[in-house]
This record gives sequence, C-alpha cells and structure tokens, in this order.
Amino acid sequence: MSITYNATDNEITIQDQTNVTMQDIYDADQAGGWGVFDKMENLYFSSARIKLVNADVKDEDVGVQIGTSSAARKLNIDSNSSWEFTNSFLLLYTDSYCYFYNLTLIRSVFNCLKVSGSNPIVYFYNADLSSSVIRYNHVAYLRGTVDLLYSTAYFGYLIFSDISNTNINHSIIKGNYVR
Repeated sequence: MSITYNATDNEITIQDQTNVTMQDIYDADQAGGWGVFDKMENLYFSSARIKLVNADVKDEDVGVQIGTSSAARKLNIDSNSSWEFTNSFLLLYTDSYCYFYNLTLIRSVFNCLKVSGSNPIVYFYNADLSSSVIRYNHVAYLRGTVDLLYSTAYFGYLIFSDISNTNINHSIIKGNYVR
C-alpha cells in the first residue's frame, strides 16, 4: 500500500491503491512516525494535507477532520481517484482550491470551512452527494455529473457549469446560484 508523507509539503499522498480506509492512513502514520494523523475511536484528525493519486478511499461510520480553524489544509482527489463515505462526517478547513473528483457521500455530512481571511473555491466533479448534508460558505462549482438527491446543501455561491448533468431532485439547496 502506497501511503506516504512528505514533511516539506506537510502532505499525505495515497497513490495507486484501492479500498483505503482511515485506519490504513492512521496505521501508515504510526508505522512511519509522522505524527500528523491521529485517532480517537472512530474519529480521525489530520494536521496534514491529503492528496489522492489514482487511489480509492472507502470508509463508513467514521469522522474525519482535516486542518483546524487556525491551520488550513487541503484535500485533493484527482480525476483517477475516488473518495466514498457512508454514514460518516468530513470536516475540512481550507484556504485555497480543493478539487473533489468522484466524491461519494451517502447519508453523510460534509462541512467545508474557510479559514479567516481566505477565499477558497471548491470544485465537485462527478459527485454523488445523496441523502447527505453539505455546507460550504464560499464558492462551489458543480461540474460533470453531480447528484444531490434527498440532500440538504448550503453554499455561499453555487455555480453549475452544466445544469443538464446536475440532479437536484428532492433536495434543499440554500445560497446564491449562478447557472
């Protein structure tokens, strides 16, 4: 399993792996002595950025916090990767661009908070956010095929690049829209 840490960039990279869990990342942190991915029962805390390259993360019944209100971090999922959470919680503090390709959240909560003084933008490409709650107080782009079925979403500004590929049936979406 290729889970590595670059101390210079403070970044965990998961590359060329499938079905990676939060426990796998924690185990790699413990084995490598990085000290950037902590755990308390089924709750995980990352003080490092996380990047997926040709990798798939899949987990359920977990909570993950990336960054803090005073230390922004990034989660980037490349176009050959995916991140799937079921019955889970993801809290991300960011101050820059984040790209979420193939993000699947089923009955989960995703709360993306910008760190004070920053203006980050998040991009959702080919995402399934069904039966979930998504909250992001700044600009979010929906591109590719995005499903927001039976979900509640709060955005500062939500920009649809192609509304024909966005399914928002039976959902509550609040914020400013640009189509």
